[in-house]
Amino acid sequence: MRRAVLTRSHSTSLAARRLILIAALGIVCPASISRADPVRISVQTLITGFAEPCCVEGNHFSQASTDLGGSNLDATALTLQGTTAMSSAAIAWNAGAAGFAATGLTHTTVIGTGDLNATADSRFGARFSVLEPVTFKFSGFSMGTPTVPNVGGFVAIQLASLSSSSAFFFDFPAVASTFGHAGLLEAGDYEFSAAASALSWPARSIAPAESTEGFGFDFAFSPVATTPEPASLVLFGTGFVGFVVRNQRRKRMPA
Repeated sequence: MRRAVLTRSHSTSLAARRLILIAALGIVCPASISRADPVRISVQTLITGFAEPCCVEGNHFSQASTDLGGSNLDATALTLQGTTAMSSAAIAWNAGAAGFAATGLTHTTVIGTGDLNATADSRFGARFSVLEPVTFKFSGFSMGTPTVPNVGGFVAIQLASLSSSSAFFFDFPAVASTFGHAGLLEAGDYEFSAAASALSWPARSIAPAESTEGFGFDFAFSPVATTPEPASLVLFGTGFVGFVVRNQRRKRMPA
């Protein structure tokens, strides 16, 4: 009889230990297993420009890239025809699962009174899918030429949801400014874009018509803290009950 009680007690002890071990694994494993990145990103960058006589084929440039990290584009177009027209654009960027950052710059110049024009564009675009909720923090700046005769340009930055066709923010900043945004992105598809465009056309004087527009930004993602899953809590509770049962049986066991 004594042996039977000890054997039953030993098996109960092993069962309780197993329950406690399962409960511990249920709580530890979700934190120790490496999850996939919550955000998947693709980018499209583009610079374009031309320096040309009005309505006549001139010098153009156009470069594009879909490389995610550590890349840059830079080009210049120049036309000399009594009047000088020059356009240049550049962009540098880096992107990954934790976010993306970029700087873009455009510049145009027309010198003289001839019939020449110059334009330049620098654009950064990113489409990304959020697999589970994340918070985001955006900070940016713009630079540009004050509004004067014979020049123009703009900077525009936008974050929009492709799932709901709504804009989270849209910035059309002044000549030089800084701005920022922060919030929560639910699971879904999104599109971010930043663009700078400069334009110069002939001045009716010797003074050059110069336009400069540019932007810079940093867009970062952070995972949202998660609470323990119900299944993990159930396993923990089961293990705890097993532990209590084991102790109660020990107390009832004859000496």
